[in-house]
Amino acid sequence: MSIISLFIWANIPEEDFLWLFIMCLLSANLHFMMVITLQVAEASVIQLFPYLQLVFGSIIGVTIFSESINFTIVIGVIVIICSGLFTTWREYKKKYNI
Repeated sequence: MSIISLFIWANIPEEDFLWLFIMCLLSANLHFMMVITLQVAEASVIQLFPYLQLVFGSIIGVTIFSESINFTIVIGVIVIICSGLFTTWREYKKKYNI
């Protein structure tokens, strides 16, 4: 806690405690699943999945919150998808010695 937060501190409303508890359980569960995934697969294979959150976040923003997509978001989505396809192709090549 920083010194500044002492002056602007606001207590958490009691009705939000359930949501915080659910968020903590989901976060801990997802962290555990990521550890299991890293034990099963190579990190280079699964490294792009967290970046897909940007793609799905953009889709949710447009469909639910009526956000607009600009040119930089489109370029970012294209880069993420292309890097995922490239990594998949590279791992396939390496696995089958092509």
